[in-house]
Formats: sequence, structure tokens, C-alpha cells
Amino acid sequence: MRVPLEKMTVGKTYVLELAVLVGFLASCCEGGDSPIIFPTLKEGRCPIIRDECPPPGRISPPKCIDDASCSGENKCCFDICLRRNTCKPPRFLL
Repeated sequence: MRVPLEKMTVGKTYVLELAVLVGFLASCCEGGDSPIIFPTLKEGRCPIIRDECPPPGRISPPKCIDDASCSGENKCCFDICLRRNTCKPPRFLL
């Protein structure tokens, strides 16, 4: 489900800046005549950044580019321990 731009809120993950950057790169690198394509944004926010990293050797979540890269309602969020974007379950504000 797409979230209207005016209803989006930006947290620590700076999703909006990423969307603008991806759209700019898609536009400038394809000749400039192509429409700007914004990544899919699913409902909810990325989980709170953890204070400690788990021990190494655990199964790593899949890499992602944007929310559309993740299955179900999972979101594409930066993982501080893995130092890359991974699919994570969203958190919802009540």
C-alpha cells in the first residue's frame, strides 16, 4: 500500500531524503526525459536502532533497496550492525 507524500513522517532513517535521491539518480542517469520514480513505502516505521549487536554467526536478513524489495509488510531499514539495508518487521505508533 502506498502512503501519500503528505502523510509520510520521517524518523531517524531519513526515508524521504533517500526517496528523493533515488528519484534524482533515476532521472539524471536515464537521459533526463524519464519520470522520477519514487521507491515504494509501506506503512509503519523501521524498528528502533538497537544498542548492542547480536553475536556473529546468526542468519542474516535479506538485503533490500526499498520497501518493495521486502516480503509481506516488512520494511527496508538500515541495520547498524550489518551496516546495510535489510528487511525488518515494521513498528507502528499508537
